[in-house]
Amino acid sequence: MDPLATTPSPGIRHGIACLILLALPLQALAAAHLHGVVRKNELGGEPLALVAVSSPDANPSSSDSQGRFRLGFPRLEPGEKVALDVKLKGWVVVNDLQLEDRILPRDARANPVTFLLARPEEKLRWALVYYRLKGRENVDAEYRKRLAELERNHQSTARERDQLARERDPALAQAEEHAKQLVALQPGDGDALYREATRLYLDNRLDEALRLLDEKKLQDSAAQAGKLEANARKLRQETSRNWRLRGKLLAQRFQFAAAGSAYAAATQLTPEDFDAWFDYAKFHQELNRFEEARQGYEKALQLARKLARANP
Repeated sequence: MDPLATTPSPGIRHGIACLILLALPLQALAAAHLHGVVRKNELGGEPLALVAVSSPDANPSSSDSQGRFRLGFPRLEPGEKVALDVKLKGWVVVNDLQLEDRILPRDARANPVTFLLARPEEKLRWALVYYRLKGRENVDAEYRKRLAELERNHQSTARERDQLARERDPALAQAEEHAKQLVALQPGDGDALYREATRLYLDNRLDEALRLLDEKKLQDSAAQAGKLEANARKLRQETSRNWRLRGKLLAQRFQFAAAGSAYAAATQLTPEDFDAWFDYAKFHQELNRFEEARQGYEKALQLARKLARANP
């Protein structure tokens, strides 16, 4: 066979080359991206420039004069998870809980991420401000939603509207308690489920966080802990913590009956856990359920005294 007979003609070769060149931008567009902004101290703070933003899977970037940055992930697709690193000498990330397990969005421009930087000695102060704001945003959104539902029902009464306003107070109290606990949380604390649900919560995706902390999933986890000998205690502790997180999120949705069940499940799973009983008692106190609160605080006090005797 004549080898020239199998060689594409110059015209065909030119056409193939054009198709390849046309495909290259499409491949680049298919790669995942992450857009964001870096601000000083709080969400309304001034933008910070020259902040290094990186990820093992991305080309390094730094923030511009408006605090904006853009990371490209040439080997990853939207929906995959990445870990980020944000650095500026003499500064620390306030919302460092949101550095890990970032889900790359399909529309990076429509879903930017914000990182807050503060001086190390002021981190806890600004972290509490940030987490309080996140809790209030979730509670206020649920309050407005329920109020709108009442107003659409022309037969709703002033009493129902007053009841909704009263329910907002314990929901905000639970958000405040949650904020204080988030300040003490370190990256890597809790199991993967807890960290993922917390990140979704901070991204204002409360529905997704609650779906992740599905009741049956937590029940299955507790059952699994009962079957294991190795690491059974650790699994019970982690599952109890996840039950309590579910309780806090449900309370911020005004679903107090379901939240109470979640707190009760935590105490049943880890009856010797001070934190489980304290959270249980605090929740009931905020709802003026004083008998349940008294029982919870008494149990927590017993455990605290027991711990003190064991560690004089």
